[in-house]
Amino acid sequence: VPSDDDDADDPPEIEKNMNSLSGKYNKTSLQYGIGYRKQLKNNSEIRIAHMKERHPLTKSSLSVNDYGGISPQYGWMNPGSEIVQNSGRFIGSLRPEIRFFAEIDRYSVVNNPMYVRYFSEQESSQQIKKLALNRYQSPLHYALVYPSSNFDKATFARKSFTIERAFSSNFSVSTGIETWRFSKVDDEDKNKLAAELPKQIQHLGASLGLGTGILSGRIINKDIEGSSSNLTQYIQYNLAVKQLGDFSVGGSSSESDRRPYIYANFTGYF
Repeated sequence: VPSDDDDADDPPEIEKNMNSLSGKYNKTSLQYGIGYRKQLKNNSEIRIAHMKERHPLTKSSLSVNDYGGISPQYGWMNPGSEIVQNSGRFIGSLRPEIRFFAEIDRYSVVNNPMYVRYFSEQESSQQIKKLALNRYQSPLHYALVYPSSNFDKATFARKSFTIERAFSSNFSVSTGIETWRFSKVDDEDKNKLAAELPKQIQHLGASLGLGTGILSGRIINKDIEGSSSNLTQYIQYNLAVKQLGDFSVGGSSSESDRRPYIYANFTGYF
């Protein structure tokens, strides 16, 4: 006769049905979203969205929902997981040459434990691949935080403010600050998120047009718990080679790395 304690060792319901990975997980839930988007004077714009979404049971989706110009934070989710998200965006213009961007997000994620427990190595390799591909973009477009779904559940709060100033037709500077907080997380996941998610990020970037190319650079400083130095510099020169393609050369360095990272890339057009 089994004891009462045996129930405590039973796997979660999602693990009892292994067909969940093939899209046959029998769970009824309601997904919805509502968004509001309005153009204001002086090229300003406001966006507000509330949504409850479920990540498709595949790593890539043919379509991404958009509510008032805001999409679900799928980067923090794995297949079969759910999110409740509230987001706001405001784009303002003080003068034609000065613009600012304010963003606020709060979302709660409940991930699929099958992926958290058995696919963490695959998730890590995908993050490395994403990081490598982003190196060929302009440093001004690098993600300040690379999302990870290697946790059971958590609630995130993000605030961001960036201001951009164009000094001429081919030279501009941008700077900003971003803060992150998380809560409602297990102790094991709390340590992982604290080591990966900065409490605060400061960034300063600039771009300069040179001939048929663009020289861009960015400095990013991250305040991460338990880490003493997270200042990183990025630089890139992207040159359009007539109608043949684009050539990029760049690199990055940080106080925590012993050697700088240098790369070159050519993208051809056919």
